[in-house]
Amino acid sequence: MEEKFLLEMRKMIKIQKKHKSLIESKTSCFGLHTSHHRALMYLSRKGSLLSQKELAQHLEITPAAVTGILQKLELDGYIERNLGEDNRYNEIKITEEGKNIVDKTRVIFCEIDKSVFESFTEDEMNLLLSFLERISDNMEGEYTNEKMA
Repeated sequence: MEEKFLLEMRKMIKIQKKHKSLIESKTSCFGLHTSHHRALMYLSRKGSLLSQKELAQHLEITPAAVTGILQKLELDGYIERNLGEDNRYNEIKITEEGKNIVDKTRVIFCEIDKSVFESFTEDEMNLLLSFLERISDNMEGEYTNEKMA
């Protein structure tokens, strides 16, 4: 039975890697690494940020890595950084050019996701979603238990 779990987990990881590769191949024309794009998507939803730490937590990367991402995005004209009122924080805002990239890539993501699930019925999609939510909850429980140990 343990081997079955291992095979299923490997399958999920393989699917995730294929999805990431497909997205990267379709969005490579924009010249953005996945982490750069994820940062732009987050900024697009939030409007602006006062803390790089918040972005680091969302992306689950180090603050130093966020600094590099923001430098690249600013250099490319996708974000603006302005010194905050108390000189300790930079206000980070997505530019119109950044918003345009997000809009274009959202269309691409939607097309990819639609094609991935095109042969699924609504009932199958609901069942799959419930399974994935249960897996996520189980993993969250394991993560929480490990942090408490």
